[in-house]
Amino acid sequence: MNVVMLGLPGAGKGTQSKRIELQFGLRHLSTGDLLRSEKQRGTPLGRAIAERIDSGNYVTDELVISLVAQALKVSAAKGYVFDGVPRTISQDRMLSDLLAQFNMQIDLAIELRVSREVARKRLSDRASIEGRTDDTAETIRHRLEVYEAETAPLIDHYRTQGILRTVDGRKTPDEVLELVREAVGEITGESSRG
Repeated sequence: MNVVMLGLPGAGKGTQSKRIELQFGLRHLSTGDLLRSEKQRGTPLGRAIAERIDSGNYVTDELVISLVAQALKVSAAKGYVFDGVPRTISQDRMLSDLLAQFNMQIDLAIELRVSREVARKRLSDRASIEGRTDDTAETIRHRLEVYEAETAPLIDHYRTQGILRTVDGRKTPDEVLELVREAVGEITGESSRG
């Protein structure tokens, strides 16, 4: 099973992706982690990534998908939790084409729904706790706008396919995980209990 996590920056996608990884034995594939790793290596590609990320912009679709392809080839898994990809309809098409090469598809899209205010506060808190340079007030505002313009259309896209489940991301991490388990159960036909 392959799961796509959606939601405003700060909705809790990374937290829940790690929990889903442990709960269901899927591999958490965070494009943010992949991009930050490349950025830290200080290569020309890493510097180009840093410039875009630090200004709150997305990197190109082709770059993201090539990083995902590389990660898929490094270690096979029974399924993946995609955190940070796709971010656009174009990336969804590219990811679907890539997964088809591995005889896989996107089976479930989970939207963690929070308000812009909750997302903004969480990102500000994360910036002060983790020292994230890509979580400044201006960058946060820009990232929320970019999400609304470029990523939000994926919600209707997955709803139309019948694979979208929306979860209240304001709840505690444990409560959110239980709602995610129910969503997975709806897709797989298995009970979320036990």
